Amino acid sequence: MDMNTAIRAYAKVNLSLGAGPLGQDGYHPVEMVLCSVGLYDTIHIHIQDTGITLETGASGLPIDEGNIAHRAASAYLRAAGAHTGAHIRIEKDIPIAAGLAGGSADAAAVLAGLQRLHGDPLPGKALLGIAAELGADVPFCLTGGLALATGRGTELTSLPPLGAGPVFVLVNPGVPLSTAAVYARFDEMPPGPRPDTAGLIDALAAEDWRKAAFRMINMLEPAADSLCPVIPSIREALMGEGAITARMSGSGPTVFGLFDDPETARRAAQRLAGGHPFVRVISPIPAGIAPGEGKTRPMQNY
Repeated sequence: MDMNTAIRAYAKVNLSLGAGPLGQDGYHPVEMVLCSVGLYDTIHIHIQDTGITLETGASGLPIDEGNIAHRAASAYLRAAGAHTGAHIRIEKDIPIAAGLAGGSADAAAVLAGLQRLHGDPLPGKALLGIAAELGADVPFCLTGGLALATGRGTELTSLPPLGAGPVFVLVNPGVPLSTAAVYARFDEMPPGPRPDTAGLIDALAAEDWRKAAFRMINMLEPAADSLCPVIPSIREALMGEGAITARMSGSGPTVFGLFDDPETARRAAQRLAGGHPFVRVISPIPAGIAPGEGKTRPMQNY
């Protein structure tokens, strides 16, 4: 049995996010179009005799059961009946608490890495079941690409990957935003318009980026705006720089601008980089995880 592996764990953006009222099960039913993007953490996994240990250089990230990657390792080893432990090292590049599913991506990478190291003992359906128990975004991060997510976010329908052309400029203001806090504020506010999910999916399949952009709605934006007032100004700045739309990803605070011209995107990123701690030009990608042999921090791409 191999003892080590490294996995790239890719971030996601929400091209749309519709949310219903809080249900009796404690969850909001959602309808989301999710897209994997080329921003990633690298997860190094080493099989050890016993126990789960975790290390990371990221400030404020727990290294015990408070980290979803730690819980993913525990859940996997238990389900696989493995009599071993695991040491996990997380090299972060995805901002924390940013609406980009960084923690979920790390957990998905741990599941995939341990599955590889133990010789693929679990069927894919079982692996997705573990992922769904860990968190709403983990199943998507395990599969990635472009997908419709419904229910609690764990019911996935794969969609054709995005065609070549569109790029995203991601802007994060460096202010972590709690998903629970955003949903709590969402529950206090009247619901806004729901996204035209079917229309968005059709426009994406037709590679009609402007038609798709018109249908990108995130129902959590008003709630997040009230908690983090810089979000609307980032949207406005991206639109002023030539984005065909600018929307918040997930529960925020990261905002993406959709550009149909890479050079315009690079110029926008250059101008916005001085005012925000995290600005990247990122392309959509067809997978949520991929093999990786060590972290090379990506260039700023502009």
